[in-house]
Amino acid sequence: MKHVVLRILTDPNTTDIALKKGEVDASFVLPTELKNLKGHDLAVHAFSEDRVGYLGLNTHVKKLANKSVRQAIFYALDKNEMNKAAYLDKKYYNTPTSFLPPKNSFATTDVAAYKTNVGKAKALLNKAGVKNLTLNLGYTSGDAAQKIQGSLIASQLSKAGIKVNVEAVDATALSTAIHKKDQTKYDAFLNGYIMGTDPYQYTPLYTSTGFANYWQYKDPTIDKLFTKGDLESSASARQATYKKLQQKIADAAVMYPIVDNKKILVMNKDVKGFSEAKTLPVYTFADWSKLSK
Repeated sequence: MKHVVLRILTDPNTTDIALKKGEVDASFVLPTELKNLKGHDLAVHAFSEDRVGYLGLNTHVKKLANKSVRQAIFYALDKNEMNKAAYLDKKYYNTPTSFLPPKNSFATTDVAAYKTNVGKAKALLNKAGVKNLTLNLGYTSGDAAQKIQGSLIASQLSKAGIKVNVEAVDATALSTAIHKKDQTKYDAFLNGYIMGTDPYQYTPLYTSTGFANYWQYKDPTIDKLFTKGDLESSASARQATYKKLQQKIADAAVMYPIVDNKKILVMNKDVKGFSEAKTLPVYTFADWSKLSK
């Protein structure tokens, strides 16, 4: 294949039409779009990128500085409902429990999982003396999955007496906003990351001085555990340290892990070499030259 032409199609309907007409040979889609593409000589490939899609909370705003309030929010949520609505079938997603993707060799489920419990959410809010809590939630406009998640988050939190103002934002604008130090524009935001296989690669997100610490949360213990885990000489010691780290971050309730969604690539069957090109997180293929038509 001599040339690869990339087109930006933000509207799912436009993408569907382009695939059906053969105007594009491949595109990423959501499971909700697959039904409309049946019978058009297209191959469907689903693969994991070890991504964690999440709801982040901004601890810099006064209303979310109290851990009990953040935990109350998490207890009121139901990620299973979100994932079924956005991804339809478990073959298209895995459900994370910690800040690491489920298939990461260091991932553990022995953390605070915040199983849906509206009664507990209300009790925690009462304990914190919080009433009439309102959150401003930003998500990426054009992201169909986040639109579904945002709508359900607002509905789920309303059962605990929490009001959510959901705002669709241009991807660049949202990224710029949450990167800004001491930002207070968004109390909460939907986002996701693909960071790699080594837990130490997540330090930009969770250490006190990390450049991607969007939750603006600082905890010296978390900083020390990241460093300790990286310096451990044995695999078992690293496993134990990173387990403590996952427990500590989960308890802090700054990031609610929602989904490790698989990328769904729909391709014209005339395109050959999918297996040889080998899928790769972020970049789609390790070797685009293996594709042919």
